[in-house]
Amino acid sequence: MKLSKEGIPFWQGDWQKIKFEELGIDLDPKKLPSSNFYNAFYLKLKSNYSNFNDLEDEWKVNKKNSIKPLSYFINNGDRILSYGYGIGYMEYLLSSSNNQISIDCFDFSDESNFMLKKQKNVQNIQFLNVLNANSSLKYDVIYLCQVMYALKIEDSITLLNKLRNLLTKNGKLIIIHTPCVNLFSIINLKSILKFNFPFLKNIYSGIDKNLQFWGYSRTDSDYIDLAKKSHLNLVSKIYESGQSFLCFSKS
Repeated sequence: MKLSKEGIPFWQGDWQKIKFEELGIDLDPKKLPSSNFYNAFYLKLKSNYSNFNDLEDEWKVNKKNSIKPLSYFINNGDRILSYGYGIGYMEYLLSSSNNQISIDCFDFSDESNFMLKKQKNVQNIQFLNVLNANSSLKYDVIYLCQVMYALKIEDSITLLNKLRNLLTKNGKLIIIHTPCVNLFSIINLKSILKFNFPFLKNIYSGIDKNLQFWGYSRTDSDYIDLAKKSHLNLVSKIYESGQSFLCFSKS
Protein backbone atom coordinates (compact mmCIF):
# COMPACT_ATOMS: atom_id res chain seq x y z
CA MET A 1 0.00 0.00 0.00
CA LYS A 2 1.41 3.36 -1.03
CA LEU A 3 0.88 6.60 0.80
CA SER A 4 1.74 8.72 -2.27
CA LYS A 5 2.21 8.24 -6.00
CA GLU A 6 5.95 8.57 -5.42
CA GLY A 7 6.19 5.64 -2.99
CA ILE A 8 5.97 5.16 0.76
CA PRO A 9 7.52 8.24 2.44
CA PHE A 10 9.86 7.90 5.38
CA TRP A 11 11.87 10.18 7.66
CA GLN A 12 15.21 10.15 9.41
CA GLY A 13 16.47 11.85 12.54
CA ASP A 14 20.05 10.67 12.70
CA TRP A 15 22.75 8.70 10.93
CA GLN A 16 26.12 7.40 12.12
CA LYS A 17 25.12 8.60 15.62
CA ILE A 18 24.82 12.18 14.41
CA LYS A 19 21.48 13.79 15.23
CA PHE A 20 20.24 15.99 12.42
CA GLU A 21 18.95 18.56 14.87
CA GLU A 22 22.60 19.25 15.75
CA LEU A 23 23.57 20.26 12.20
CA GLY A 24 22.60 23.89 12.68
CA ILE A 25 20.19 23.97 9.74
CA ASP A 26 16.41 23.79 9.51
CA LEU A 27 15.06 20.29 8.93
CA ASP A 28 12.15 19.90 6.56
CA PRO A 29 9.62 17.09 7.16
CA LYS A 30 8.01 17.71 3.76
CA LYS A 31 10.92 18.22 1.34
CA LEU A 32 13.81 15.96 0.40
CA PRO A 33 17.25 16.88 1.82
CA SER A 34 18.97 19.75 0.04
CA SER A 35 22.63 20.03 -0.93
CA ASN A 36 23.04 22.31 2.09
CA PHE A 37 21.80 19.51 4.33
CA TYR A 38 24.25 16.97 2.89
CA ASN A 39 27.18 19.38 3.10
CA ALA A 40 26.32 20.23 6.71
CA PHE A 41 26.02 16.56 7.59
CA TYR A 42 29.35 15.55 6.05
CA LEU A 43 31.13 18.47 7.70
CA LYS A 44 29.75 17.25 11.04
CA LEU A 45 30.80 13.70 10.20
CA LYS A 46 34.30 14.96 9.39
CA SER A 47 34.54 16.72 12.74
CA ASN A 48 33.37 13.61 14.64
CA TYR A 49 35.16 10.82 12.79
CA SER A 50 38.49 10.46 11.00
CA ASN A 51 38.37 7.07 9.24
CA PHE A 52 36.22 4.09 8.33
CA ASN A 53 37.01 2.33 11.61
CA ASP A 54 34.99 4.97 13.45
CA LEU A 55 31.76 4.20 11.61
CA GLU A 56 28.95 2.04 13.00
CA ASP A 57 29.78 -1.67 12.80
CA GLU A 58 26.30 -2.74 11.70
CA TRP A 59 26.36 -0.28 8.82
CA LYS A 60 29.78 -1.53 7.70
CA VAL A 61 28.60 -5.14 7.83
CA ASN A 62 25.67 -4.23 5.59
CA LYS A 63 28.04 -2.63 3.06
CA LYS A 64 30.33 -5.65 3.15
CA ASN A 65 27.34 -7.89 2.48
CA SER A 66 26.56 -5.78 -0.58
CA ILE A 67 29.92 -6.41 -2.24
CA LYS A 68 29.40 -10.09 -3.09
CA PRO A 69 26.11 -9.71 -5.02
CA LEU A 70 27.38 -6.55 -6.73
CA SER A 71 30.53 -8.40 -7.79
CA TYR A 72 28.39 -10.93 -9.70
CA PHE A 73 27.85 -8.22 -12.33
CA ILE A 74 31.48 -7.08 -12.57
CA ASN A 75 34.28 -8.50 -14.72
CA ASN A 76 38.01 -7.86 -14.61
CA GLY A 77 38.89 -4.85 -16.71
CA ASP A 78 35.52 -3.17 -16.24
CA ARG A 79 35.28 0.58 -15.93
CA ILE A 80 32.73 1.34 -13.21
CA LEU A 81 30.80 4.41 -12.14
CA SER A 82 29.43 4.64 -8.61
CA TYR A 83 26.74 7.31 -8.63
CA GLY A 84 25.98 8.78 -5.21
CA TYR A 85 28.78 6.96 -3.40
CA GLY A 86 28.49 8.98 -0.17
CA ILE A 87 31.23 8.15 2.32
CA GLY A 88 32.76 5.69 -0.13
CA TYR A 89 33.16 2.69 2.15
CA MET A 90 31.59 0.34 -0.36
CA GLU A 91 33.87 1.68 -3.10
CA TYR A 92 36.86 1.14 -0.83
CA LEU A 93 35.84 -2.49 -0.28
CA LEU A 94 35.17 -3.07 -3.98
CA SER A 95 38.49 -1.51 -5.00
CA SER A 96 40.40 -3.48 -2.38
CA SER A 97 38.84 -6.76 -3.51
CA ASN A 98 39.70 -6.31 -7.20
CA ASN A 99 42.57 -4.23 -8.55
CA GLN A 100 41.68 -5.22 -12.11
CA ILE A 101 38.81 -2.73 -12.28
CA SER A 102 38.69 1.07 -12.30
CA ILE A 103 36.06 3.01 -10.34
CA ASP A 104 34.89 6.56 -10.96
CA CYS A 105 32.95 8.10 -8.06
CA PHE A 106 30.36 10.87 -8.26
CA ASP A 107 28.31 12.29 -5.40
CA PHE A 108 25.94 15.15 -4.63
CA SER A 109 28.27 16.54 -1.95
CA ASP A 110 31.88 17.68 -2.28
CA GLU A 111 32.41 16.97 1.42
CA SER A 112 31.65 13.24 1.52
CA ASN A 113 34.87 11.55 0.40
CA PHE A 114 37.38 12.62 3.07
CA MET A 115 37.69 9.10 4.50
CA LEU A 116 38.10 7.42 1.11
CA LYS A 117 40.80 9.90 0.07
CA LYS A 118 42.87 8.85 3.09
CA GLN A 119 43.17 5.27 1.81
CA LYS A 120 46.67 5.27 0.30
CA ASN A 121 46.48 1.67 -0.87
CA VAL A 122 43.57 2.40 -3.20
CA GLN A 123 44.94 3.18 -6.65
CA ASN A 124 42.04 2.42 -8.97
CA ILE A 125 39.55 5.06 -7.77
CA GLN A 126 38.97 8.51 -9.27
CA PHE A 127 36.63 11.27 -8.15
CA LEU A 128 34.42 13.17 -10.57
CA ASN A 129 33.27 16.72 -9.88
CA VAL A 130 31.07 16.85 -12.98
CA LEU A 131 29.20 14.12 -14.81
CA ASN A 132 28.75 14.87 -18.50
CA ALA A 133 26.03 12.79 -20.14
CA ASN A 134 27.57 13.48 -23.56
CA SER A 135 31.03 12.36 -22.54
CA SER A 136 32.90 9.98 -24.84
CA LEU A 137 33.89 8.04 -21.73
CA LYS A 138 31.59 5.06 -21.28
CA TYR A 139 31.14 2.59 -18.44
CA ASP A 140 30.77 -1.18 -18.36
CA VAL A 141 28.94 -0.97 -15.03
CA ILE A 142 27.08 1.88 -13.36
CA TYR A 143 25.60 1.29 -9.93
CA LEU A 144 23.51 3.29 -7.50
CA CYS A 145 23.51 1.93 -3.95
CA GLN A 146 20.68 3.23 -1.76
CA VAL A 147 20.39 6.38 -3.88
CA MET A 148 17.11 6.20 -5.75
CA TYR A 149 14.88 6.52 -2.69
CA ALA A 150 16.09 10.12 -2.37
CA LEU A 151 14.74 11.06 -5.81
CA LYS A 152 11.23 11.74 -7.03
CA ILE A 153 9.95 9.72 -9.96
CA GLU A 154 10.46 12.47 -12.54
CA ASP A 155 14.01 13.09 -11.33
CA SER A 156 14.69 9.35 -11.29
CA ILE A 157 13.74 9.02 -14.96
CA THR A 158 15.88 12.02 -15.88
CA LEU A 159 18.86 10.52 -14.06
CA LEU A 160 18.42 7.07 -15.60
CA ASN A 161 18.29 8.63 -19.06
CA LYS A 162 21.55 10.43 -18.33
CA LEU A 163 23.26 7.33 -16.99
CA ARG A 164 22.01 5.19 -19.87
CA ASN A 165 23.94 7.45 -22.24
CA LEU A 166 27.10 6.71 -20.27
CA LEU A 167 26.85 2.92 -20.68
CA THR A 168 28.88 0.95 -23.19
CA LYS A 169 26.93 -1.05 -25.76
CA ASN A 170 26.72 -4.07 -23.44
CA GLY A 171 26.94 -2.08 -20.24
CA LYS A 172 24.95 -2.81 -17.09
CA LEU A 173 23.14 -0.38 -14.78
CA ILE A 174 22.46 -1.67 -11.27
CA ILE A 175 19.99 -0.24 -8.77
CA ILE A 176 20.54 -1.42 -5.20
CA HIS A 177 17.66 -0.65 -2.87
CA THR A 178 15.61 -1.90 0.07
CA PRO A 179 12.29 -2.99 -1.43
CA CYS A 180 9.23 -1.85 0.49
CA VAL A 181 6.83 -4.40 1.91
CA ASN A 182 3.44 -4.17 3.53
CA LEU A 183 4.53 -1.89 6.35
CA PHE A 184 1.18 -2.37 8.10
CA SER A 185 2.27 -5.91 8.91
CA ILE A 186 4.19 -6.17 12.17
CA ILE A 187 5.87 -9.34 10.94
CA ASN A 188 7.20 -7.60 7.84
CA LEU A 189 8.26 -4.56 9.81
CA LYS A 190 10.30 -6.74 12.16
CA SER A 191 11.86 -8.39 9.10
CA ILE A 192 12.95 -5.00 7.77
CA LEU A 193 14.43 -3.85 11.06
CA LYS A 194 16.35 -7.11 11.37
CA PHE A 195 18.43 -6.05 8.38
CA ASN A 196 19.50 -2.83 10.09
CA PHE A 197 17.82 -0.18 8.01
CA PRO A 198 16.94 2.14 10.90
CA PHE A 199 15.62 4.92 8.67
CA LEU A 200 12.48 2.82 8.14
CA LYS A 201 11.74 2.94 11.86
CA ASN A 202 10.55 6.49 11.31
CA ILE A 203 8.02 5.63 8.63
CA TYR A 204 5.12 7.34 10.41
CA SER A 205 7.07 9.98 12.34
CA GLY A 206 7.24 12.80 9.82
CA ILE A 207 5.42 15.20 12.10
CA ASP A 208 8.41 15.22 14.45
CA LYS A 209 10.19 18.56 14.02
CA ASN A 210 13.55 16.87 14.63
CA LEU A 211 13.16 14.56 11.63
CA GLN A 212 14.11 15.19 8.02
CA PHE A 213 12.00 13.83 5.18
CA TRP A 214 14.35 11.21 3.76
CA GLY A 215 12.74 9.72 0.68
CA TYR A 216 10.42 7.07 -0.75
CA SER A 217 10.44 3.34 -0.23
CA ARG A 218 9.50 1.50 -3.44
CA THR A 219 9.10 -2.00 -4.80
CA ASP A 220 11.26 -3.77 -7.35
CA SER A 221 8.41 -3.39 -9.83
CA ASP A 222 8.42 0.38 -9.33
CA TYR A 223 12.06 0.61 -10.38
CA ILE A 224 11.63 -1.83 -13.23
CA ASP A 225 8.83 0.38 -14.58
CA LEU A 226 10.95 3.52 -14.12
CA ALA A 227 13.83 1.90 -15.98
CA LYS A 228 11.57 0.95 -18.89
CA LYS A 229 10.70 4.62 -19.33
CA SER A 230 14.41 5.23 -19.75
CA HIS A 231 14.73 2.36 -22.26
CA LEU A 232 16.45 0.04 -19.80
CA ASN A 233 15.40 -3.61 -19.52
CA LEU A 234 15.80 -5.85 -16.49
CA VAL A 235 18.23 -8.70 -17.24
CA SER A 236 18.90 -10.06 -13.75
CA LYS A 237 17.83 -9.66 -10.14
CA ILE A 238 19.41 -10.72 -6.85
CA TYR A 239 17.89 -10.41 -3.39
CA GLU A 240 20.36 -10.64 -0.53
CA SER A 241 20.62 -9.30 3.05
CA GLY A 242 17.40 -7.34 2.72
CA GLN A 243 18.40 -5.58 -0.50
CA SER A 244 17.46 -5.99 -4.15
CA PHE A 245 20.14 -5.77 -6.83
CA LEU A 246 18.36 -4.94 -10.09
CA CYS A 247 20.55 -5.23 -13.19
CA PHE A 248 19.45 -3.44 -16.39
CA SER A 249 20.79 -3.17 -19.92
CA LYS A 250 20.01 -0.90 -22.84
CA SER A 251 16.87 -1.87 -24.74
